[in-house]
Amino acid sequence: MKKYSKIVMGIGVLLIIFGSCRTSNSQSYRVLIGLSAEKVVKCRNIDRLVIDADLLLAEEVTLLHQNGNRQVLSYLNIGAIEDFRTDYDKYQGIVLGMYENWPEERWVDISQICWQERIRQKVREMVEKGIDGFFLDNADIYYYYQRPEIYQSLLTILTQIKETQKQVIINGGDFFIKTAIEKGDLNDLVDGINQETVFTTIDFSTGSFQAKSAEEKRYFQDYLKQCQDYGLQVYLLEYGADKKLAEEIKTYCQKNGFLYDIAQSIELDQY
Repeated sequence: MKKYSKIVMGIGVLLIIFGSCRTSNSQSYRVLIGLSAEKVVKCRNIDRLVIDADLLLAEEVTLLHQNGNRQVLSYLNIGAIEDFRTDYDKYQGIVLGMYENWPEERWVDISQICWQERIRQKVREMVEKGIDGFFLDNADIYYYYQRPEIYQSLLTILTQIKETQKQVIINGGDFFIKTAIEKGDLNDLVDGINQETVFTTIDFSTGSFQAKSAEEKRYFQDYLKQCQDYGLQVYLLEYGADKKLAEEIKTYCQKNGFLYDIAQSIELDQY
């Protein structure tokens, strides 16, 4: 999941909510990491709200809690860095490569001490702002760079984050999660996983959303069952589902006890 790309996607979606961000019993999970601070602080009564605390003040996080948002989790990119981050230039020396479809982002060598210290500092700052947990992105780095030091560094980063006793959700990262489960390394480092595009897919060449193929969907559904059987809470984040597909997603998630969000934009900046 990335943010602030120049792709503009305008398509119809299941829900359009005016004014403040509100939820019903069937929509208690929202991922709004691209929403501006002045808009995100208007969100109310969301059970699990994911924002980017790096872009918010402590008072704004406090306001989110006062608005009845039960859990406020912060996005944190642990495997790559975006060019809009204030310290982007500082880490160009540890860049591993370009990030496909996201020209503003670079994979980084997470085994470097300077990167692990950066994550430690970001975690400290976000905890001080009052967040309830972390939504960690780009553990997929281990899929693209299958090196022992990358795998071990992910475990190290998760260990230091879990020391805060905050909730930890991994976004994506299925190759790493499956490997850690099979090796018995995951332990209690992760509370849940969020999987994007189980039922939907993004066509970056046309800027459109489509239904996922049956084969790909089956792979992810098997993976989600593995995670659930392991004891992890499962979350889904889908994009641009039409009414029929949205109903299929809802039925599947309710049947399995999963939480889900259907986003209007890959920027995650609309509600």
